[in-house]
Amino acid sequence: MHAQALPYPVVGVFVRASTLVKAEAEAEAVWLRTVAIHPFLESWELLRSEVPLLALDVELPPSGGGPLD
Repeated sequence: MHAQALPYPVVGVFVRASTLVKAEAEAEAVWLRTVAIHPFLESWELLRSEVPLLALDVELPPSGGGPLD
C-alpha cells in the first residue's frame, strides 16, 4: 500500500488474468474481499481499478488450478 500517494492512497495487487478487463475486475474483487475481512477499511472508497500492461521477461506456467488463477 502506498498510503502517502497523492491525492489518494494507492493499493497495489498482482493479478494474473487472460484479459485486461478480467484483471481489472479481479483487482476490484480483491479489494471488496479485503474490506469484508478488515472492516476498518470500510471508510475507504474504491475510486477506480486500473491494471497497467507489463511485458514480462519471464515465462509463466500456464493458468489452471494455481493460487493465482
